[in-house]
Amino acid sequence: MSETSATPKISQEDILGIECKHAIYTAHALNETDDLLTVKEVVHLKDGSTVPRLRFYKNRPRPFWITKEKYRNHTDKKEVEYEDRLLKCESTQRELNKNIVKRLGYGNPNQQLKTLCRNQYIYGADISPATLIKRQYQEKWPGLFRHNQVAVLDTETDMWNGDGKDVIISTVTFKNKAVVTILDTWIEGIPDPINTIKNALNQYLGHIVKPRGVEFEIVIMKSGGDMIKRCIDRCHDWKPDFVSFWNMDFDMTVMIRELERGGYNLADVFSDPSVPREFRNFHYRRGPEQKVKANGKSENLVWYDRWHVVDTPSSHIWIDSAAVYRNIRRAKGKEPSYALDAIFARKTLPALRLPLRPVLRYQLRYLVLIRDGR
Repeated sequence: MSETSATPKISQEDILGIECKHAIYTAHALNETDDLLTVKEVVHLKDGSTVPRLRFYKNRPRPFWITKEKYRNHTDKKEVEYEDRLLKCESTQRELNKNIVKRLGYGNPNQQLKTLCRNQYIYGADISPATLIKRQYQEKWPGLFRHNQVAVLDTETDMWNGDGKDVIISTVTFKNKAVVTILDTWIEGIPDPINTIKNALNQYLGHIVKPRGVEFEIVIMKSGGDMIKRCIDRCHDWKPDFVSFWNMDFDMTVMIRELERGGYNLADVFSDPSVPREFRNFHYRRGPEQKVKANGKSENLVWYDRWHVVDTPSSHIWIDSAAVYRNIRRAKGKEPSYALDAIFARKTLPALRLPLRPVLRYQLRYLVLIRDGR
């Protein structure tokens, strides 16, 4: 087992404890034996501050249990078993199937792990390595918790010219930082565009962004792929716990298309740059379009009821805030609309100040007025 950190070491004397926010498992791209756990750590210091970082565990053993031969006298799978009747074993996740079959004395290592674990003498093998390592952190440093930090990413496509597919603005915000990338051809003709945009920000949105001390990075770029990558790069720099969308499938589809059009390797862009190249990975899994009810009937799922997942080793988890909003309020019934403007206007704005994400959407509208001379 090897263990490495993606950030400079912190003095052990200053550390109160370490919290595991999440862990991502990836397999080596070029061989069938090596694997890696990428752990997002939050280091809690004795002065009350916290430091986010990544730690990598290569070929980390994980436990599983096999019933001892003299107790293999039942045909049904038990929910629990006495520990003294079990043999504790270890294996890397990559070679888990092979080692289960070896310890069990029979079976097919080429079966899916889920199928293999139906055997009545196997215990704990279906617990993911990410779950196991997070539990180990909690046992070693109990009671540590820092509230999750969320960045918000948004893409806007050209609905004024063309078919609405080309990205014209991509933004990401985190705390008091905001990156706004703009397609050069969309604002051509505007003299001194960056200062013009900054002046528009001060004029129309200054009463919102100035009290918050928002630091804007405004960049004019030549392609949608470059714009998307700049925003994702900032997410890697800032290391939030989550990067959120509103209607994730729209933005993720646009981002993937623009990055591929620009010749970028998705695994390299979405994986943290400190992840060894052979363990970088990217897979976007769309949530199911239907679900089967208890009565056996199928129901089509609307966009805010679908749970999409991005598998990639990074400091953050990609998440759809519309789906989160819907799920944690499910008992209250459906809202009339889950459009972002509708939710904020009806639910959030009466109680809270305008969040930065809608601010950037309104900024886009002012950019349209500036560009069109209105």
